[in-house]
Amino acid sequence: MLVVMGLHWTARRGAFGAAAGAVEAKPVRSWVRLIFYGIYLIWGGSFIVLALTGFAATLGWGGPMSGYLLMLHCTAAPVFCAATAALALIWAERSRLRPEDWKPASCEIGWGNIFFWLMLLATIPLILSMVVSMLPIFGTEGQEFLYHLHRWSALALLLCGGYMIFLKTAFRPGSTAA
Repeated sequence: MLVVMGLHWTARRGAFGAAAGAVEAKPVRSWVRLIFYGIYLIWGGSFIVLALTGFAATLGWGGPMSGYLLMLHCTAAPVFCAATAALALIWAERSRLRPEDWKPASCEIGWGNIFFWLMLLATIPLILSMVVSMLPIFGTEGQEFLYHLHRWSALALLLCGGYMIFLKTAFRPGSTAA
């Protein structure tokens, strides 16, 4: 996490304390931008793997995952957690809720920011429900509650994340919809 924070600071500040528009800062900025795009791809890939494996079990046979599907889901989960934390650090500043985002010309940007924060809010019970279920403090009913909380949080994350990505890409400056 400290590495991502350092890379973000380097991209904002420039190379070795140089001004943001300095010539020597451009290679560092493009290199850091590639790392950010890598984080976006890792997040998107793990998000798709988790969504497909999780909802395949729910929609396919209506029961919990098992076998290789569960192993694939559990392998992608820590990658998703780390990428979500990195994504939160990268996008937090540009997703601030500001009054100027609610003017009629940029209202969609404000909604995109709200759905970004709702998406991050949905990841908290999503992750914690499975982490806490590994501890021997809940009985059968508690385990069942945590399982359902995980499923509904995943659905909320899928809806908020999909709508946020739509709003942030379709209505950004320079796009055909803006």
